Amino acid sequence: VDKFLEKNTHEGKYNEYPSLLFIDPFGYKGIRTKVLAEFLKNWGNEIFIFLNTKRIHAALENNKFESLMMELFPTSYNVIKQDRKYKSTVAERLQLIIDNLGREFQKILPGTVYYTAFKFQEEDIDTTSHFIVHLTKSSRGFDLIKTIYNDFANVGTVFDGVNTYTFDVKQFNNPGIEL
Repeated sequence: VDKFLEKNTHEGKYNEYPSLLFIDPFGYKGIRTKVLAEFLKNWGNEIFIFLNTKRIHAALENNKFESLMMELFPTSYNVIKQDRKYKSTVAERLQLIIDNLGREFQKILPGTVYYTAFKFQEEDIDTTSHFIVHLTKSSRGFDLIKTIYNDFANVGTVFDGVNTYTFDVKQFNNPGIEL
């Protein structure tokens, strides 16, 4: 898989095979940010990563998972491990994970890399379940995904420059609330 993702698909300055990659690593195992950055480097390629940030948060506290976390955060592992200690809420720590993952691609690749996240809330409690993170080098692709995320967000959208949109199934099941 790594060889396929790292393959340069350009013929001259054009990408013969612009591609969309959706990766669901069932947590975080198998996410190699540097390999994914090589894929994203090709014009027209975009990535969606389905993340269980609670598992990443726990793995950052356990040295047994250090090698996996270093593949996920190759340029900022030590920084994120330190910075998360200063975040007072779980929500702040999870946002730190998302922001640092997006910044990893910005550090590795030349030019602008846009990222935005869509957060899913747990069905039975008020905590985050998963995120879908979208990464692109195209401002147009970024705008399109923000529009789609905004259409499905039902908790409110904060335009903070990075944009995290939220879907809460508890509100969806409530007949008094329209989406």
